[in-house]
Amino acid sequence: MPRTTPPQAAPRADPIDRLVEEMREAARLADRLVADLGKAPEEKRGRLVIELLRTAIFRQLRRAEAEERETEPAELVALARAIKELEAAEKMGIERELRIRREVAQEAAGLAAAAARKQGLSAEAAERIRARILGVAA
Repeated sequence: MPRTTPPQAAPRADPIDRLVEEMREAARLADRLVADLGKAPEEKRGRLVIELLRTAIFRQLRRAEAEERETEPAELVALARAIKELEAAEKMGIERELRIRREVAQEAAGLAAAAARKQGLSAEAAERIRARILGVAA
């Protein structure tokens, strides 16, 4: 009678590999959502990706808890690093958006002041308009 070996269970996926796959899936989902929403500013896509990735990280932690398994130190380090990088990316996105808004406001204020002067308003009135646009009390 031929000897057969018992079937072996499929190797369990490494938690980090699962996390990486979830992060990739989050990015794919974000791309689809942005495509479905039409033209959306890049920072909205970035924020969506960050939120999806953050969700994937915390889902990974909950899964480990539900399985009542110890989280490996390397896994915790990888998760902490991922969260830190997500936070840094989000901060950079916010700073970029604020910088762009300031630049646009400066340009709009300058154009409005120039247009006011062309229409015959005094330099003082044009400056008040410029200050109002910039949100500065005149």
